[in-house]
Amino acid sequence: MDELSIHRFSHEAMSTFFELLVAGEKEIYARSAAQAFFKEIDRLERLFSRFDPGSEISMINRLEPGETLPIGIETYECFKMSFELMAATGGAFNINFWAIKNKQAAAGGGGSNKEKDKTRNSTESGDSQNNKIGPAVGTVKTETGSGQESRSEK
Repeated sequence: MDELSIHRFSHEAMSTFFELLVAGEKEIYARSAAQAFFKEIDRLERLFSRFDPGSEISMINRLEPGETLPIGIETYECFKMSFELMAATGGAFNINFWAIKNKQAAAGGGGSNKEKDKTRNSTESGDSQNNKIGPAVGTVKTETGSGQESRSEK
């Protein structure tokens, strides 16, 4: 087999499979690159997994209204892009969607058309538990029922 052939590596993370193909390198270098790549995926999973109690996302989800949490640059950038996408789509993409749906379910779910309209309006506005990222990279703060759209403050 040619020493510089295509090398295939796979890894399971985030409840899916990642596959990396490396061409034009010796197998030892390709394997080293794949290990670094998969190590970074695992690091991001530890940061963003809502199922890992130590992840920044889990810690944010446990914040009480008005509490602030220091966050890393990756989480800051992810939130910032999410808020920009929410604004660009007029609320069709909403980082607070599940918080709103869970609040509705806890209040009895289903309900009348009037209640469904209220939920749709709160989803569009980002109501329920709003997350705001601070002006400097490094903090996220929660607010409840403000009726304001979640946003990145610059």
